[in-house]
Amino acid sequence: MPKKPTDQAPRTAGELRSRIAKAELNWQVDARLRDADLLRRRPRGGSPVAPADSTAPTTNPIETIRQHPPTNPFLRARWEELKWLPPQPKPAITGSVPSRPTKKEEEPS
Repeated sequence: MPKKPTDQAPRTAGELRSRIAKAELNWQVDARLRDADLLRRRPRGGSPVAPADSTAPTTNPIETIRQHPPTNPFLRARWEELKWLPPQPKPAITGSVPSRPTKKEEEPS
């Protein structure tokens, strides 16, 4: 559906001044610009065309996650819940078992 000419952006400083005056806005065009001066068209960002399929990642994101697991324990636990990561084995206790203090028996005198 083609846009109406009034919906298009003004091309010159004079067109912009007339629209501002018509809308009774409280701002003005730079006084250094003449009515016939063309206004710049600045890009609004983004890509004007959709990226080709070849730019899409070819790897499985879950495999990437498994190769580089997070160090954040809460994030890791959440990803384990979602089955994105295998459960992490519980760490084995290493070292000796602490000894309990025993009651000293009284030595006979």
